[in-house]
Amino acid sequence: MRRRIGTIVLLAAVVAFFFLTMGPSGGEVEPYPAPSLAQDGAAWIRSSPLRFGDGRVYFVDVWSHGCGACLRALPWVHEIATRYQSKGLVTVAVHAVAEDDPADAAMVQRAVGRLGIVEPVYLDAEGRVAQALGVRVYPTFVLVDKRGNVRYRYSGLMSRRGERAFEEVLQRLLAEDVQPSKAGAL
Repeated sequence: MRRRIGTIVLLAAVVAFFFLTMGPSGGEVEPYPAPSLAQDGAAWIRSSPLRFGDGRVYFVDVWSHGCGACLRALPWVHEIATRYQSKGLVTVAVHAVAEDDPADAAMVQRAVGRLGIVEPVYLDAEGRVAQALGVRVYPTFVLVDKRGNVRYRYSGLMSRRGERAFEEVLQRLLAEDVQPSKAGAL
């Protein structure tokens, strides 16, 4: 009986540790330059190359077509994209792919079509952009301001409270009166 209780306590501790360290988390971050999406040979689905720092706010959804939480988040991502597009929001999905692997890119292309994704999709060779954005889990949602700086990052599925906080930051970024950066993103 004691052994069983010990096992249950240990299991509870492991689960608690997981949720405390890997569960949904995020919010506003100290601004830093967003990585460039204009790399030589970068592949895009449903778009020509986009550039942070062009005077528009970007909502970046870093996801994977094999991630259940990412798939559950897609309706919310599309809702935000649709609701704020007329206010100047550009939504971009970033999906990591193996470099120089056409089969991997083709699989993402098929998933985008099957899932009905209409937003631009950047194929992130070897996860370079995801790493620069500080992504550790999928999905991760990032807001990039009009100057091309990362201002918000949330990892994991959004809670209702997280969605409200996200929209508050998004509305504030859309309302900022700034000139686009002359150099664009790094």
